[in-house]
Amino acid sequence: MILGDVNRDFLKYNKDAQTSAYLDMLFDLGFMPVITKATRVTDHTSSLIDHIYTNTPEKVIKSGICLADISNHLPVFSTIANTLPTSNEARFFRDFTHFNQTAFLIDLSSIDFKTLVKADVNESMSNILNNVRIVTDRHAPMRKA
Repeated sequence: MILGDVNRDFLKYNKDAQTSAYLDMLFDLGFMPVITKATRVTDHTSSLIDHIYTNTPEKVIKSGICLADISNHLPVFSTIANTLPTSNEARFFRDFTHFNQTAFLIDLSSIDFKTLVKADVNESMSNILNNVRIVTDRHAPMRKA
């Protein structure tokens, strides 16, 4: 979803080249506007300049405009269906139950980082990360959730 006060009046589509190009770009990217009525209304004009777009319109449960005069624009909203993906993969977390910061810092300071630096930056980073991971695993081990 994309939301914004874009100041492109969709009610002027086909009348304003920049607005038409902007909306056509969104269509080309697979986005559809969710708000389709005026969001700024005065005694003599109306415009649709507060936007919500989605590339998953099938998930939109409800959307609309709130009739509230809290600003010179009407508030817009969209409610979407959202289901969290389920996975049977094991999940892990770091267990800080018995973490001792002083002992961790002592072990960390015992790493000779100069010996880990090599000509190849990728090898150097791998060496550094592996050594830090060993110390971290000792003080805050990974546990299966």
